[in-house]
Amino acid sequence: MKSVTSFSVDLADNNHAPCGAILRRQQGAIASGWAGAGESAGLRRWVATVFSALGLTLALSVSAAEPAARDQALSDLKAASSVVRLEAVKRLGDVGLASDADALLARLSDDDMLVRSAAAEAVWRAWGRTGDAAVDTQYKRGVQQMMAGDLVEAIATFSILVRNQPDFAEAWNKRATAHYLRGDFQRALKDCDQVFKLNPKHFGALAGASQIRARLGQPERALELFKRALAVNPNMDDAAEMIRILQRQIDAKRGDMI
Repeated sequence: MKSVTSFSVDLADNNHAPCGAILRRQQGAIASGWAGAGESAGLRRWVATVFSALGLTLALSVSAAEPAARDQALSDLKAASSVVRLEAVKRLGDVGLASDADALLARLSDDDMLVRSAAAEAVWRAWGRTGDAAVDTQYKRGVQQMMAGDLVEAIATFSILVRNQPDFAEAWNKRATAHYLRGDFQRALKDCDQVFKLNPKHFGALAGASQIRARLGQPERALELFKRALAVNPNMDDAAEMIRILQRQIDAKRGDMI
């Protein structure tokens, strides 16, 4: 999952964004702290993937479509033709709502790899839309603040959102992301827990919480969370390597206890 949306700013590759600089420093520190020299390259790729999964490849959503257009796209997700399914996924990426995400998640296991890739992008964009223009505008403001590296302001914006719209899972997830980038892992985990209550299939929050747990020296919990993320989205890059690294950490921890 190199990029999770087709209209994105990939902060991991943006050499000019302040938040991109923060992200690159975080990635380097995490990879160096988790793995030996022989494992660091693959782990860095995985860490970059998890940052994307956590929503750091941030997209600004477009307005939702008329219900009939969305309904047609949802119906077309089950079409026999992969071309029709692909177009339906892309359409929902443009106009779908958070309530459409479960239908898109099913396409993460599609027989066609193009459909899978498009679904991974589309589900993130759908998660960021409620259909309420005022709420979605405020969400975009928080996203823009994160893209500019204004993490304190972004947290304030997402805090207003979760207070006024406590069922908006993606607002909780974005606030978790901002907390993580500020190094406040406990608040990030607390917000991730809220995401799990609202959206148990949020593979981004699961993968992000896994990353935090591993960094906190809790590889057993990290592996459990990562496997849950992988069960929802089997297309995550370097998954086998991350499982191997976490399992090695678990074995080493058990060895130290003997």
